Amino acid sequence: MKKLIFQLLIVFAMLALTGCAIFEESSQYVDERIDVIETSETIPTFTITITSDNLPSDFQAIPSLEITSSERVIENASINIVSARDRFLNSNVPGFIANAFEINIEGIFYEAILSFELNRSLFDDPYFVPVIYFWDTEMQFLFEFDHWLANLSLGLVESVQYLSGNVIKVVINRDIFDHFTSPPQFMVLNKTEMDNVRYRYHIRPF
Repeated sequence: MKKLIFQLLIVFAMLALTGCAIFEESSQYVDERIDVIETSETIPTFTITITSDNLPSDFQAIPSLEITSSERVIENASINIVSARDRFLNSNVPGFIANAFEINIEGIFYEAILSFELNRSLFDDPYFVPVIYFWDTEMQFLFEFDHWLANLSLGLVESVQYLSGNVIKVVINRDIFDHFTSPPQFMVLNKTEMDNVRYRYHIRPF
């Protein structure tokens, strides 16, 4: 009889230890879930749209700048027209459509989308191929923005500019913006005409 009682006590002790282990495992699982919930919060983002003022109604390429940021307000952001009398960026540029524009962004942001709404009549020309060019102030050369980015070796494979209807857009993220040595200037040109002149006269940046 004593032996039976002793065996039962051992069984009860083992069950008690097993129950504690199960409870401890369950508690650890809950803690891990809580950690995930606490770290899964997303930072809210805001979109700010900047436009250029006082453009004529018949302007051929109307710009806008859409900035995605964690801040509700970007204190210093602008898109300014470059003078038509600019030494380099003027109507003598092959494939000229409209003035160049300079953008400025100061503050925290994730990316900016620069858009140009093109006059629909431009697309009546079957050889019209709009492309956004970037003016490299150091090399004094207009690059297709995608080509200029390729030289930075940022690992970008896909094009950062695209055409949607009569609006051409270029995406500029924070990493790209940090590579500008001065406020960047952009210009939409007819690539067909620009290429014809460059190929004919073998114009290269270097």
